[in-house]
Amino acid sequence: EGLHLAGPGHLDAPLGGVCLSELARCHDWPSFQAGLARMTNAPMLTVYADRHGQVGWHAVGLIPRRARPLGSLVRALDDPDHRWDGYLRFDELPGRLEPGGVVAYANQYARAWFDAAPHLSNRWHPPTRAWRIAELLARTSRHDAASLCAVQDDRVDRFLEHHRAFLVALLPPGARLATWDGDTRDVDAALLFERWLAAMVTDLTRRALPPALADRYADAWPGHRWNLLAILRDHAAAWGLDDVPGFARRAYLRALAVDDHPAIEFRHSLRRHPLGRLLLSPRWRYDGGSRETLHVARRNTDFLTASQAGKSDAAHYHFGPAFKLVHDLSPAATTHYAIPTPTRGTPLGLTLRRTLARWRRGHRGVTRLR
Repeated sequence: EGLHLAGPGHLDAPLGGVCLSELARCHDWPSFQAGLARMTNAPMLTVYADRHGQVGWHAVGLIPRRARPLGSLVRALDDPDHRWDGYLRFDELPGRLEPGGVVAYANQYARAWFDAAPHLSNRWHPPTRAWRIAELLARTSRHDAASLCAVQDDRVDRFLEHHRAFLVALLPPGARLATWDGDTRDVDAALLFERWLAAMVTDLTRRALPPALADRYADAWPGHRWNLLAILRDHAAAWGLDDVPGFARRAYLRALAVDDHPAIEFRHSLRRHPLGRLLLSPRWRYDGGSRETLHVARRNTDFLTASQAGKSDAAHYHFGPAFKLVHDLSPAATTHYAIPTPTRGTPLGLTLRRTLARWRRGHRGVTRLR
C-alpha cells in the first residue's frame, strides 16, 4: 500500500491529503501528472526528472479560485469581492516539461511559467537566487552531484551586482560597499549591506505604517529590497522623498554605527520554554548567507516561525530550507543530503549539535536509491 498523509484539504476534497501511492508507481511524465492530480495538500511546486534526461515542473495542491487576485492580504469574509469559488482544478494549474533540461524555480515568479495561468499568489520570492543558479549552471556543460552540492552551498548575493549603478551612486564617497562583490562570506560587508537596506526600508515604511509594523516589514516580506528599490528609483516623489541620496546616506551612517555580530540559531517551538531554549538553541556566529543567496540564512520570522520567536531574537538568524537534496539519477543512483536535525534518535542536546556542525560545514550523507 502507498503512504497516505492527511492534509489540509481532506474536508473539502475526499481524495485525501497527500497520496504518494500513485507517485511511487509513476514511470513517465503522464503517470507523474496522474499521481499529482490525487494530491490535495497545501500548494507547492513539484519537480520531475527521469533517466531519459527529461525534466519538468507542475504546481499542485488546493489553490483557491479567488474572485479577485489578492493572495496574501487579509480580507473580510462577508465582502463578496473577496470570496472563494472552490479550488482550481488540477488541469488548470501550470506545469510543463522543460525542453532546455533545466528547472530553476527558487520560489520566484517566472512570467513564462505563470502569466497565462490562473492567479496563484501574490507572495513570491525575488529572482536573485534563480539568476544565481542559472549563472552557476552555465559555467560548465557537465555537472555532477558534487558540483550541484556546491551550487546549493553558494553564498553570493547578486542583488547589489544587478543594481550596482543605482545603489553605488547613493553611497557616500569611498564607501566599502562600492567595491563589494556580493560574497556574503565577507561577513562585515554582508552585514553592512543588509543593515543599510533594512534601515532604508524601516525609514520608508514608517511613513505609511505604524512603527510596530514598519519595524517588522523587512522580516515579513521576501521582496522588501525590491520594493525599496522601485520606490527610490521610480516613485520617490509619491513618498515625499525629495533627496534620495541624502535619505540613503543617513541610513548608511546608521548602519555603520551598528557593531553587533549576530548568530545563526536553530529554532524549535519548544525553545520558548527556558529548558527548551537551553536544549534546542545551538548557535554559532553568522558566517554568510542571506535571504537572496542559495545557502539561505534568514533574519526574520517568516511564515510559521513567527510563533517560535521571542523578544530576544532580534539579533539572530535562522535556517532557511529544512534540508538540501541532490538526487543522482546516473548509474551511481545516489542521494546526497544535508539536514539540520538528526536522522535518528532524540533531536536534543549533543546529537543535534553534531548534526548542525555537519550542516554548517556542508557535509552530506549519501544513500543509494536501489
